[in-house]
Amino acid sequence: MGQILDRLERLIRSNMQGDFGRGYDRYEDISDDDMREAWEELNRFLDEDDFSDASTASKAAHIPETLRKDYETLGLPPGAPFDAVKKAYREKLRAYHPDLHAAEAGKQREATEITQKLILAFRRIKVFHETGRV
Repeated sequence: MGQILDRLERLIRSNMQGDFGRGYDRYEDISDDDMREAWEELNRFLDEDDFSDASTASKAAHIPETLRKDYETLGLPPGAPFDAVKKAYREKLRAYHPDLHAAEAGKQREATEITQKLILAFRRIKVFHETGRV
């Protein structure tokens, strides 16, 4: 994977130099703020050593806003590894399972609502981890 990204980096940099007549390694010279920000983001991405082991903070930046509440429901920071998601889901499901609260109707109803939220949150996060889409 690294070789492909190295080639892509060289291709992008050579195209930028050829199209504009000068290199864009010095993105401070770019007058368009959006272009400068995009170029800085690309450079940060290309400078990462191992793309698969990006930090949780880096992953959290790429988590859609709609999933942030799902991570919160499971008591995890956005972008937590899927193994941690699975573990938190199982622990919370054990604690809030409606059958554990069958003696009291009010608590059972509350546990059922919480369980439903946990299941939905886990499913959405799982789909995101598998497909990259919400």
